[in-house]
Amino acid sequence: MADKKKDNSDLVAKLKRMLRDGVVEFKYEKVDGSIRKARGTLKPSLLPEEDKEDKRKRKTSDMCVVYYDLDKDDWRQCRKENIISVKDKK
Repeated sequence: MADKKKDNSDLVAKLKRMLRDGVVEFKYEKVDGSIRKARGTLKPSLLPEEDKEDKRKRKTSDMCVVYYDLDKDDWRQCRKENIISVKDKK
């Protein structure tokens, strides 16, 4: 949570880069303290057609990572400091 103030800027940069390149599995701590396993992307060819046209109409924060959740079929975001791990591609 916010009081941890850990420096995970390298992990955040890695996650953002991997999201742009394809599907990524990662974990983060939700605001309620539970751990969320996510599978998401930002790669345009993997987004639903309607989301390609107006994907940035939503308001976002610089403190969060926004991604398209492939299991929920919807946009999600998580706080950067709450990212726990990113699964490397094999």
